[in-house]
Amino acid sequence: MHLRSLISVWAVSVSLAACSGSPSASNGGSTGGTGSVLVPSTGSVALNDMPHEMAIMLCNLIARCNPSSVLSTPAYAGQCLSEVEKEFADQSLPALNSAIAAGKVTYDAAKMRACLDAYPQLACDYSNESVVESACSNIWGGTAAVGDACNSSFECASTGVTSICKSSTSTCPGVCTARAGVGEACPGTDDCLENLACDTTVHLCKVPLKSGDACGSSNPNGGVCGGMTRCLQMPSGQFQCGNLFGTGRGQQGDICDSMMNCVAGLVCTTTSELADGGTNPIARCELPASSGGVCQYAAANPCPDGQFCPIALADVGTSSSHCTTQLEPDQACTGKYLYECKGDARCYNGKCIVRQRLGGTCISNVDCYSSNCVNAVCVAEQLCKP
Repeated sequence: MHLRSLISVWAVSVSLAACSGSPSASNGGSTGGTGSVLVPSTGSVALNDMPHEMAIMLCNLIARCNPSSVLSTPAYAGQCLSEVEKEFADQSLPALNSAIAAGKVTYDAAKMRACLDAYPQLACDYSNESVVESACSNIWGGTAAVGDACNSSFECASTGVTSICKSSTSTCPGVCTARAGVGEACPGTDDCLENLACDTTVHLCKVPLKSGDACGSSNPNGGVCGGMTRCLQMPSGQFQCGNLFGTGRGQQGDICDSMMNCVAGLVCTTTSELADGGTNPIARCELPASSGGVCQYAAANPCPDGQFCPIALADVGTSSSHCTTQLEPDQACTGKYLYECKGDARCYNGKCIVRQRLGGTCISNVDCYSSNCVNAVCVAEQLCKP
């Protein structure tokens, strides 16, 4: 099974961290600490149980690669599990059930368990990705060869490892297409062979950089940092691939960046201090505000559960406010403030809207866990949209 088909929504989980607190650093290329806050089941994984078990694996992976932070707490794990399971279920399960019913794909429940059980050995920069790939091979049995018609990559004979189902509004069904190798052109990472990434600055497939490798302006050959790492500027001024949330855990009063690399319990909060010639506010790791207390603009919610800070982005560094009760779903909202709506609701067209499961009403794709809103209804993701 192609690794990316298991972890393609991990960014959704990471985005949840921005709603929950201040993540901190990990050790990049190592497998990290235990970090497992969710307990998987044992034995074969039935297809309909797959979204739940995959979400456990993914949330535990994120927690392990971000030890001693909000990402490794039970509270975050529960939120991560709930959101990611719904995404997996609504985005992938309908297409899989349809393909299996049509005899185009087979599924091995025992091999899925072996695959998920291998993930605790995966390094946070995915530098030992082959360990997982060997355990995850042959879960799916697709029958379509390169050049054959397909409705999803699961139907391709390589089950997404060496080929991908490509389609568009003008080509339906799609066609199983060979993935690109090192140095070959790519629109995105899914178009590259396993263990490669698409450097979108030049649109070429490259071997991902490892934790500690030079990147950005320090690496004239460009490249993409692998796994849960990103290109960070070190104290020396050089750029290296490091943990997604920074190389250090900011203590109270320390300067922090947009990825909120503060220790658990602190929030990366803007101040009235200015940098870059007096144009950009400096953010520092600070304690959250108290209920109803004075608050400042912050990437993570600086207020207690059920409240938000009504400070607009335009007022960053110049104004403060007080923590205010969040708005319930269907209540009118302004859209000016982060965390204005309660829970996973968001402000859209002046109203707090909660993401919907299949069959729910929607205005746009982002309103649906399936990421597919058609005729104001959340429907299963469709590769072909004739």
